[in-house]
Amino acid sequence: MGQNNKLDKNNIENFMSLTSLQQGMLFHYISDEESNMYHEQLSLTLRGGLKLELLQRAWQFVIDSNEMLRTIFRWKEIEKPIQVVLKRHEVPINYLDFTNEADKEGLIKQVKLKDLNNRIDITRETLRIYLCKIGESTHEMIISNHHILYDGWSNGIILKEVMEVYRYLYEGKEPKRINKTKFSQFIKYLNSINKEEEKKYWSNYLGGLDSKDDYFNCKEVGVHKEISYKIDDIKANKIKDFSKENKVLLSSILYGAWGVLLQKFNNSNEVLFGTTVSGRSEDISSIDKMVGLFINTIPLRVKSDEKTTLIGLINSLDKSLNERKGFENTSLIDIKEYCGLKVKEEFFNSIVTIENYPLDLNSNKESILSVEDFSIIEQTNYNMALEILTFDGIEFKFNFNTLSINESIVRKIGVYLERIIESLLINPYVTVENIELLSEDEKNEILYEFNDTKVDYPKNKTIHELFEAQVERTPNNIAVVFQDKKLTYRELNERANSLAMVLRGNGVKTDSIVGIMVERSLEMIVGIIGILKAGGAYLPIDP
Repeated sequence: MGQNNKLDKNNIENFMSLTSLQQGMLFHYISDEESNMYHEQLSLTLRGGLKLELLQRAWQFVIDSNEMLRTIFRWKEIEKPIQVVLKRHEVPINYLDFTNEADKEGLIKQVKLKDLNNRIDITRETLRIYLCKIGESTHEMIISNHHILYDGWSNGIILKEVMEVYRYLYEGKEPKRINKTKFSQFIKYLNSINKEEEKKYWSNYLGGLDSKDDYFNCKEVGVHKEISYKIDDIKANKIKDFSKENKVLLSSILYGAWGVLLQKFNNSNEVLFGTTVSGRSEDISSIDKMVGLFINTIPLRVKSDEKTTLIGLINSLDKSLNERKGFENTSLIDIKEYCGLKVKEEFFNSIVTIENYPLDLNSNKESILSVEDFSIIEQTNYNMALEILTFDGIEFKFNFNTLSINESIVRKIGVYLERIIESLLINPYVTVENIELLSEDEKNEILYEFNDTKVDYPKNKTIHELFEAQVERTPNNIAVVFQDKKLTYRELNERANSLAMVLRGNGVKTDSIVGIMVERSLEMIVGIIGILKAGGAYLPIDP
């Protein structure tokens, strides 16, 4: 990725430093030149009278009005990376007419895929805009950008402005330019934050963290897939009503449900996961109308014991969320430093984003041009990224690394989350310990059908060879659990291999009988497999 395109000094409006989050995204961008991580793609179905020339003018007006849509990046041969705001930056609309094509949907998919595979050059590109005509009054508009420029909330602002300006132009009126607060004011605000207060808060909040177990822990990066699960509207309305009646944030309920699910999956009373916050501080004038990357990712701790009720856990989370408001702009790098972690050390492997940003599809239904539908494609570096849409019911969107979790399990997670929330509606004072993820039918399936394990297996392979084949297939899956401890297939295999080497060194060979005297534990399983790997036969001895 080069930076050969020279800047026209007369076209430079401003230079700015990068925020910590932008620096993190730039690091990923530079370190892997093949990656399309943080490539965002918003797709919209437009209906009504559309004139291409007016839409192009509307877009250019919005680009001129929002500095981050005119911002590019430089980092080579300078001490620190900078973002450069250009005075003038034109983004042409790529127009494609598919009205006479049979497979319109297939052609649009090809446009999207080609765009995603074509890496955005942030040294010269800000946006890509495609307009696909699929009928006389129907178009698909695709907007593509790198996340380093702006966040999801900004999508709503940009879209609203484009539609409003288009309406003005269509009616022969001149749109009014709005003077917006500069992004540099946000950077200035971040630099003014009291670091000592931040350190005190986060060190205290995360102090004495017992468990770092994470069900989604996986170092290998595989294909990311997306699965959605929508709660029916009646139940979603009941959840929102419960939130108002009990004076707790809806986000506290949703975060609580994810926290309880992780506790069950991790077999732990304490879990940590990432949360995305808007980062739009009320200290900055009209920040809700600004386009830019304001969001931040910070950890949320969910802790319970055998007496903790579900409503008690949610009330505790609600209090924590209110207390941390003044510290939501702390960078994850700084939080790690405050807690004695290395920058590259993973804090958590799952992240939850609750989307309630103003992408209002209903406000322009009666307009000359209306948005009928939309979809967003986002790339992530987390093994599990849960996006919860709350502006139209409640919908869970799971974006997951297929090497960290099986797709069939992800399909059930939405159901499990709904059951946790149902438990709250039925009996808020149920203890977290007594919440069941599985239905009675699922329990019976596990107890009877799954345990009917009569199956043919290769007669020419030993038990430990079959085990090793499973290690190859699912190295990061949990192989054995005992009380609060667990081992993945890889960990179990490594321990068994170490024991087998010791046994061989002590004379164990084919057909040797090795006594094993140990209580039920992880070590017992390690011992059995280790003995088999050494070539011996194990003889259980009652301790």
